[in-house]
Amino acid sequence: MTDFEKGTVAFAIVMLAVAMPVFAEAPDDEAYRAWGKELFATHCAPCHGPDGKGNGPVARELKTPPKDLTRIAEENQGSALQISSKR
Repeated sequence: MTDFEKGTVAFAIVMLAVAMPVFAEAPDDEAYRAWGKELFATHCAPCHGPDGKGNGPVARELKTPPKDLTRIAEENQGSALQISSKR
């Protein structure tokens, strides 16, 4: 794994660690959904694509392709909160 990829993974882990408690306690309203969409568009979509399928514009530059986020729950026995590092 290159230093760039290691940095990207570390950044993603930090972002998830920061965001998870907020999402877990957030009321279901438009402001939080809009905030989540903005976070995803800024920090996730460049690699994972706007649809989360791993086809973002940066994806082709990575040695290891980004995960298809639409399959997280399927790959983790129904839990979308557990992100697998299995390849």
